[in-house]
Amino acid sequence: MGRILCKSHGATDVIHVSSDIAADMKTDAGRLEMLRYDIDWLGDGRPDISYFVSTEVAKQFSLPEPGDTPFGPDFEEQHAAVFDKLVPVCAKCFGEYQSRIA
Repeated sequence: MGRILCKSHGATDVIHVSSDIAADMKTDAGRLEMLRYDIDWLGDGRPDISYFVSTEVAKQFSLPEPGDTPFGPDFEEQHAAVFDKLVPVCAKCFGEYQSRIA
């Protein structure tokens, strides 16, 4: 996981989200419904990175519903159109966004 410099929180961990979530984080409205995609890059059965994608983007690109086990690294390659467009955001800001009422 990388780091990002946030105006509100200083240097924090990075969370990768779809661009519509990143844009929505800047509003004071509720929050978008989203899905969490865990990716197991190392093949050890545990997620090495997680991405958050709005349900709208997931539908638009026909992403499958995430399950209990993480996807393999080939999943990210198969859906590069989605994962290449993710936006890095501050983990603390994202946590605050997630705590909003949907």
